[in-house]
Amino acid sequence: MKLDFLTVGKIYIETLYKIKNSQITEFKEKLTGECLNIAINGSILKTKTGILACVGRDAYGITELLERYNVDYSNLILSNEKSGRIVNLGKKYIFEGANKFLKFDPSILEKVKIIHVCDDLEIAKKIMGMNKKCILSSSLDTEADILFSEKEGTGNRILLGEKIRFKNKTFDTKFKKKSKSAFIAGFLARYSKTQSFDSSLRYGISAMNACKNEILGGLDG
Repeated sequence: MKLDFLTVGKIYIETLYKIKNSQITEFKEKLTGECLNIAINGSILKTKTGILACVGRDAYGITELLERYNVDYSNLILSNEKSGRIVNLGKKYIFEGANKFLKFDPSILEKVKIIHVCDDLEIAKKIMGMNKKCILSSSLDTEADILFSEKEGTGNRILLGEKIRFKNKTFDTKFKKKSKSAFIAGFLARYSKTQSFDSSLRYGISAMNACKNEILGGLDG
């Protein structure tokens, strides 16, 4: 059975520090990444989701996390390189690590209804050049069947500015950047079943408004 949608992108281990008088008083680590958040949120919304990403052997708990939320991880790539890292000291410092080794297998296109590319421009371009039967959506400013963007442009572009806009329609709700993953997940969850832009946008907005942070009802949600 096909997945309703599969996300493609980068996963990081993010470390957040609290510092006082040049001393670290507290720190915590979490797995993060737009592709991870969208896949989890989609599964919470009762959609069959999967993820394609590359992590190192230091990404402890990643499979348990995906199993907990019933996200298919059969396309997760395990690398000998260390996982991507974000160190948050007020300012964020990024180490790409295993993310550099993300690869795309064209056979995946036969197993999904929608493939959503979060942050790998080359993979998005590669998919657009293929004879695909699935729908390509993307958070990147590139050609795609459905595009989530902050910039004006052509095509089926959903503008995520102060308000959410699609073509000549503006929705009377403030766009919450922290809940972007919930909005995209809600849209894709509904669109995979209806292929209706209007109902999918409304469902995405409902998911966004129900999400306090990144994940619906759990983790940071």
